Amino acid sequence: MAACGGGNDQPTAQPVAKPVVIAAPASEASAPVAASSPAASVPVASEAVASGPVEASAPVVASDPVPPRTVQIDVYGDDSMMGLTAMNYGMATITQNSEPNVSQKILRAQFPGVTIVNRASGGRASTLVNMMVGMDGGGPPFAQRIASSKAQIVLLNHAINDDLSQSLAPYTDALIQWIQDARNAGKVPVFEEPNPVCDGDHPHLENYVATMNNIAIGYNVPVIHQYQEILNLQDWKTHMWNCFLPDEYLLSFKAQRQAEALVPIVKAALGE
Repeated sequence: MAACGGGNDQPTAQPVAKPVVIAAPASEASAPVAASSPAASVPVASEAVASGPVEASAPVVASDPVPPRTVQIDVYGDDSMMGLTAMNYGMATITQNSEPNVSQKILRAQFPGVTIVNRASGGRASTLVNMMVGMDGGGPPFAQRIASSKAQIVLLNHAINDDLSQSLAPYTDALIQWIQDARNAGKVPVFEEPNPVCDGDHPHLENYVATMNNIAIGYNVPVIHQYQEILNLQDWKTHMWNCFLPDEYLLSFKAQRQAEALVPIVKAALGE
């Protein structure tokens, strides 16, 4: 039998047949018989022993875990998406439990490689129209920002400040251009409706929400619905600072809806 360690070229021992002794006739029984040499021992096949050392099996080493596949989501929006929850004497309160941060925690329970990058900017200049031309305080024109981004998915949540700044016509044009810029950069565009406000300074916000949804249908863009769902909450106004900025309760509500809507989009990005 060959040794399991290999490397031994000696032939395997073969069994040798024992000589057969023929009895002499009776008439020859009295003849002296010469003393014979002791017979050499004959190896038996079943007792053959392989020569050469047997190598021990190498220890099994666990391989490094495969890192999760990654998906980056860039989020653009205004104060509420940035996580601003109050403004007191010119000092802004920005929570760590912003909508993108909470949404990321929810998504990572299912997709460990998901990262949400919050690129929202605050102030009244933070509008969709301003962002498209680089006047929102968040960087160069949007086409340049998104072209250099590593994100696979890009999300838009602009409307509240646009209601203050311009009519629906430039907002509509900006929505269409935003979709085209995102797709030209190889990204999946996603709309998210704004939350409602009750400060009396945004009387046409519902029309901006309707415009967003109409554009989404025409250009086949997913929409994360927030506006009517928050209006359906009986106490939603009590969770608004100055009837304008949502508190952490409403941000968490929005984050849950955002994460749920992003699940199939993330799966598609991962090829699942």
